[in-house]
Amino acid sequence: MLNDIKVLVVDDNKLSLKIANIILEKQKATVSTCFTGTEAIIELKTKQYDVVLMDIQMPELDGFATTHYIRNELKSNIPVIGITAHLLEEEEVKAREAGMNGYLGKPFDQVELCEIIINSIGKINNQ
Repeated sequence: MLNDIKVLVVDDNKLSLKIANIILEKQKATVSTCFTGTEAIIELKTKQYDVVLMDIQMPELDGFATTHYIRNELKSNIPVIGITAHLLEEEEVKAREAGMNGYLGKPFDQVELCEIIINSIGKINNQ
C-alpha cells in the first residue's frame, strides 16, 4: 500500500517507534526514525521524505513547535501527521494551527494509518 513512500517517524517512545516501524515496513514504506523534534529538523534538512509522523508530546521540542519550525523556517510543505495517545479536540485544533495535515490517535490502526498517509500525500501533490 505504501510502496516506496519515505516516512520519517518522530517519537520519544521506543515502543511507539517500533510499532510504527513494523506497520509501515509491512506496507513496504521506507522508514527512518528520530527521538526528538531537534533530530527531526536536522534529518529534514539533509534528507528527502514524503511524510512525517510527528508525536505531539515530546520533551525539548514538542510536535507543535517542530511542525511550526518545519513550516516557517524550513519553508517545507511536507505532510506532517500528528500522533498522540491523548485524542483531545483542542489538541487537534492546535495541530492544524501548527501546520499539521492530519491527526491520529495511538495506538493506531494499520489501515487508518495508511489511509491518512496516502490522503496527506495526495492532497499535497494535487495542490
